[in-house]
Amino acid sequence: MNLEEAVTIVARWSLLGAYDAWTDDGWEMLPEINEPDYERVVERMGELLMSDVTLEQVDAAYKFLEARATDEEEDSDE
Repeated sequence: MNLEEAVTIVARWSLLGAYDAWTDDGWEMLPEINEPDYERVVERMGELLMSDVTLEQVDAAYKFLEARATDEEEDSDE
């Protein structure tokens, strides 16, 4: 895994979390628009999200990014 892959996987997973919040909270998330349009927005979000991210990929990506952070901390300590 490289940095770009790790960042993309974590970003996709984070967007999926936001999508879940929008679908859980319902129309109250965007009360300025009408409910049918809100449903269209949520539907389109679901279409745009790539759902092929596995938990294993997310775990590996986080571990990769954590290792980079640890390496940077160790480098700054020297």
